[in-house]
Amino acid sequence: MASEAISTLIILIASLIIAGIVASVMVGSFSSLSDVIDDRSDRAVEQIDTDVDIINDPDTVGTYDNSSGELTVYVKNTGGERIPNDPDGFDLFLDGEYQQPDSMTIQGGDDWRPGNVAEITVDTTLDDGRHQVKIVVNSNEDTMDFYV
Repeated sequence: MASEAISTLIILIASLIIAGIVASVMVGSFSSLSDVIDDRSDRAVEQIDTDVDIINDPDTVGTYDNSSGELTVYVKNTGGERIPNDPDGFDLFLDGEYQQPDSMTIQGGDDWRPGNVAEITVDTTLDDGRHQVKIVVNSNEDTMDFYV
């Protein structure tokens, strides 16, 4: 009878030790998972709060100047967050190819705050026909088709 009690006590102690080890591993895993969820939610909020619209009117405003070879794109910050006003804060594509902007000027202030418009210029040579410009900011994008 005493040997059964000792055996049961040893099994109980071993079970408690194993449960403690499993619990500490689980707490560490849940903590890491919580950090990942926090990071993803922060990025999602940033993406939701960031939005842009290309506001050129390709039919009435000279989007592309043949004589200077300059493409001008007007982009309005229609989101709720400030966007960095440097060319590294967004991506601009012309006919599917990445373009490095030559200049960027914020209309109505120095910061690209909600409601402000950025005038972005790219020196390029375009053939006659249909073209497409796309701007991407924090996974939000807008496109515009125009003709030369």
